Amino acid sequence: MTYAPIGASTPSTGDYVKSLQSAVERSVKRATKNTANPAILLSGGLGSMAIGAATRALDIHTTSYTISFTDDPRPEAPFAGRVANILGLNHHEVAISSAQIANQFDNTVGAIGHPSGNPAAILGSILTGAVRRDHTTVLSGHGTDELFGGSMLVQPARELRLLRTTNRLPAKLKGIPVSYTHLR
Repeated sequence: MTYAPIGASTPSTGDYVKSLQSAVERSVKRATKNTANPAILLSGGLGSMAIGAATRALDIHTTSYTISFTDDPRPEAPFAGRVANILGLNHHEVAISSAQIANQFDNTVGAIGHPSGNPAAILGSILTGAVRRDHTTVLSGHGTDELFGGSMLVQPARELRLLRTTNRLPAKLKGIPVSYTHLR
C-alpha cells in the first residue's frame, strides 16, 4: 500500500463519495453481469441503499425484498419500502411471525450444518426462500455496517432516544443521572 507524502493535499469529501459510488457500481455490475433479473435484500441500511442506488445508476432493473415481523412494535420495513419507492424498485415485503422464526430454526441449522448464535441466519433463510422462486442472483448489503459506519451509530442513536425521553420529564427529575443502557 502506498501513502500520500506528508503535506500532500487530501481528497475532498466529494471525491471520496464519487470513489465509493464508483466502487459500489463496479461491484454491482460484476455481480449482475450474467443475470437478467437480480434481487436486492433491502434493509434500509446504508449498504443496501447504496447497492439499490447503483442498480438504478447502471439501469439494472431489480426487485427488492425486505422482511417484516407481524408482532414488531417498532418496524423497520416501512423505511425499506420508502427507500425502494425513491429508487423506483419493484418492492416486496415478506411478513413473518415469531412462530415462523421458531419453526425455521431446525431447517436453518440443517442447511448451515451447525447451530448459529446469529438470528440473522434464520431470517436470511426465510428471506432467500421467498426470493429464490424468481431470482438466481441476490445482492445484499449484509456485512457493510462497518464500511458505512452503521455499527458506530448505535450508541449515538441510543443517546438521542434517551435525550428525547428525558426532555419530557418534569424539571425536578431532569438532574437525576440515567444510563441509556437500560433503555434498549
